[in-house]
Amino acid sequence: MRNLLALVGLAAIAFVIAGLIQGWFTFNGNTIEVNTGKAREDIQKTINEGTKRVSQNPNASHNESLTP
Repeated sequence: MRNLLALVGLAAIAFVIAGLIQGWFTFNGNTIEVNTGKAREDIQKTINEGTKRVSQNPNASHNESLTP
């Protein structure tokens, strides 16, 4: 149970760091400003790119897709 809680905490910290780097939200004093449009746009781009990669060659093994 403790390991699961640590994993959830690590995921939350990673999300905050990624959000700050991507510009999804900013901290201004005591407030947090969330840029939902930017977050939605980035998430949709990621989903589209993943779907495109899977549809290009769905039968390739993991090792084959990583070779240049």
